[in-house]
Amino acid sequence: KDQEVPDMASILSRPLDLLIVSVLCSFLVIAITIDFLQSSLAEEVAAETLAGFSWPPDGVRRAYLWWCQEVDSLLAANPIWYRTIAMVSPCLYAPFYFFAIYAFLYEREWIKVPGLCWAWGLILTMLPVFMEQNYGKHATKNLFLFHVAYVPYFVFPILFAARLAIPSTVFQQHKKQL
Repeated sequence: KDQEVPDMASILSRPLDLLIVSVLCSFLVIAITIDFLQSSLAEEVAAETLAGFSWPPDGVRRAYLWWCQEVDSLLAANPIWYRTIAMVSPCLYAPFYFFAIYAFLYEREWIKVPGLCWAWGLILTMLPVFMEQNYGKHATKNLFLFHVAYVPYFVFPILFAARLAIPSTVFQQHKKQL
């Protein structure tokens, strides 16, 4: 059964789960591009420091540099504690995203515990980022754009955890309806 193609009608009939899969896909792309780049830089972000990288693609690196210069002073400064947090994303969160996407497409109950752990971990790592960006030495240059980009990393894990924790079984109710 695990080797079957997921029933797309099943995921389409679960709009919240479809949203979850979509957000997890976007988080995966960011983890293997932006977060990988950030965790690989050993100094402040500048055009010269990005020139030696072949991954992510040049357009992503240019957008990253613009973001650092215009919005995200903390990302531009890239202190060691922030690089460490960023390193968790491609090393731990990216594999989780693959498993979570699979679990939601194939309605696998085993995602509950790892999903709750991931949600809690992401919320905890975002708290110091939000505090620094709003009140710290590296406060954002554009509070609106910062919140547009970063609030999903705080709100989505809460919604994700609620989706996993509220029913006693994650997908059982849907399976009974089929």
